[in-house]
Amino acid sequence: MIQRGSIGGDPMPISGAVQNLGGAAVAILVTLALGDYRWDGALALWAGLAWSVLGLSVGALSLLVWMTRHQGATRVSLLLLIVPPLAALEAWILFGEKLTPVQIAGFVLALGGVLLARMASPGQQITAQRPGKTRDA
Repeated sequence: MIQRGSIGGDPMPISGAVQNLGGAAVAILVTLALGDYRWDGALALWAGLAWSVLGLSVGALSLLVWMTRHQGATRVSLLLLIVPPLAALEAWILFGEKLTPVQIAGFVLALGGVLLARMASPGQQITAQRPGKTRDA
């Protein structure tokens, strides 16, 4: 992640702008390629745009950048593994989606894996040993 590299020392608004500029360029190219760009000015369109810009780009991206700078990319990427189960849980709460036992078991398994991986100290490395070998050999 570039947050630990070349722009890691820049202020968050600058690094966020650099990342959003790349996303805007892709969005503009796809819109021009598809040839379907209408702006009707409806409330739903403005609300969606406000949520995309303020909630996702500014809020969520700032949180992700802050966490990456303070905890490292590896520890933060572990948290991304629980995004799908949390989205399913949100859909259940907000939209009445049905959760099957397999989905719930997957949620518990993903959460357990993330908790187990995050319990290891940041500097601790887990090394696998080959059968029949000892560490001292």
